[in-house]
Amino acid sequence: MKKILLVAINARWTHSNPAVYYLKTYIKKINDNVEILELNINLNTLDILSAIHNKKPDILAFSVYIWNSNIIKYILKEIKKILPNTKIIVGGPEVSYNADYWLNEFPSIDHVIIGEGESAISHIIKIILRQKRYLLKIRRLKKLISLMKKKI
Repeated sequence: MKKILLVAINARWTHSNPAVYYLKTYIKKINDNVEILELNINLNTLDILSAIHNKKPDILAFSVYIWNSNIIKYILKEIKKILPNTKIIVGGPEVSYNADYWLNEFPSIDHVIIGEGESAISHIIKIILRQKRYLLKIRRLKKLISLMKKKI
């Protein structure tokens, strides 16, 4: 199972982000290995990057709001340096209205969710998981062809 990390960077420790809990409920139907990481905008951005890196996610999703967008922009510029193979998904109100900007400005983003995320994130994760399976099937097929050529 791929490890999926849903990141919420809240305005303060007393706040919580219900969106990531809803998303987790939907994702658990297709992949059990889902974690939520709730952080705070008052943390140092390097500490936030470190906390994400320590989780070693295969798929990383951010919920982007006006209060955390600058921090997430910084993280998006740095994250592939420490987690180069991690797939990045962003969603939330700050991304939804201007998805083209986010995709063009931050090449680390693999997928953008516009609007409600529950079914969209499930669909995206299914696609990501299928791509890996296809890659494995292609590798197996190449190996089989190679073996067949040796026998001929």
